[in-house]
Amino acid sequence: MNQKTQQAVDQLLMEQGYYTPLELLLAEGRLLYCDYESWRGGELSELESTLFGDPKQCKQLLSEAAGYADKLNLIAERLHYSVWGNSGNSTLCFSANSAFNGLFHTRYRKSADIPQLDLFMDSTGTVLVNGTTQALIERNYPEARRLLNQLFDSDPGNNRLGGLEQLVEAAEALTLPVNAPAELLNRLQQELSPLAADLLESGSRHFLTPQWHRLTLALRGRAFDAETPQLHSSYSAMQAMDWQQVKTNVASEQAWQQQPLLIRRHAQACGRLHQETEAVSDWFLLCWHFPDQAEPIRLEAEPPWRRRWQNFIELEPELPNQDFPAWVMVNEPGLSKQLANMDGLPTKPPEAWLLTLALMDGQLLTVDSDFMANRKALKACNPALFHHYLQRLGG
Repeated sequence: MNQKTQQAVDQLLMEQGYYTPLELLLAEGRLLYCDYESWRGGELSELESTLFGDPKQCKQLLSEAAGYADKLNLIAERLHYSVWGNSGNSTLCFSANSAFNGLFHTRYRKSADIPQLDLFMDSTGTVLVNGTTQALIERNYPEARRLLNQLFDSDPGNNRLGGLEQLVEAAEALTLPVNAPAELLNRLQQELSPLAADLLESGSRHFLTPQWHRLTLALRGRAFDAETPQLHSSYSAMQAMDWQQVKTNVASEQAWQQQPLLIRRHAQACGRLHQETEAVSDWFLLCWHFPDQAEPIRLEAEPPWRRRWQNFIELEPELPNQDFPAWVMVNEPGLSKQLANMDGLPTKPPEAWLLTLALMDGQLLTVDSDFMANRKALKACNPALFHHYLQRLGG
């Protein structure tokens, strides 16, 4: 069984206490949350067609995860996904393939996670609290209000009543105009996000995403200000995991490639959209022109590039961050053809990068193709990088 799949399932079990195929597909970059939203909104007849990669590989991923869950003696439960806001029992279809569809509609939890009724707690209040939270997660806001009103009448001293009221009121305000985006941002960060995490737990994302969408709309057209970087539509779109919107909003800014934070946001968006060449162009640009701010590659880039960065910072002797792109080419020559002619760079890359590419394949760029001349030029302009070049190629 694939060890990476086991680790991914273990991570979800640790974070959420249970495993669902939806969360695995999201975590592995096989599914975009915005596509999941469209499906739950009734805009897609099935979800399988939106997956990244070979559907057979996606099915194998879920099959391996289900096998591992069985090996852990987890309890399998049938899941039902319906259109958001719909109280009906109709179940959305994930795939026309019945086996694949069944894999997706199964949740696994530990047997000890079975909720036990607290005999000292008002059972009516407990049922209403659970119903209200589930209605909020399912975006059925009229039902959440109805159950909340019942909770007010039957258990006015319930310790979750005040928090649920705040969440229901925030949900009901989604259709209202935003007059003060800064105030909404502060409320989302300081009040609603912690409250949703506490009351809705793993379902908080489904509740909060429309709130971030609302702020994104309110910030549309507002220019980026480095003094208040979170008051930009690219930031709120990131919180909503709407990666295409993040990319669009960043690119709409004039001279965005002169702002390190916007470069990072653009890179993350391209990475999540599986647009690797654009993402890597951004990370390389960050290394070349803002090397002191390139460290976020370690956490924000896609996993293969995080690993490359970790290997890079462990080099002896060390290389400055500006040399990360060239060092990658030295260690993985196969990437040179893919990344040599990166589009959209605002300025010419450093000489060491051009010389390194020329050494790996003299036909890629208009540089002196004489092998020994290029080696001599690299040694002169960047002795430390030349050392690693020789070390990698055996002198």
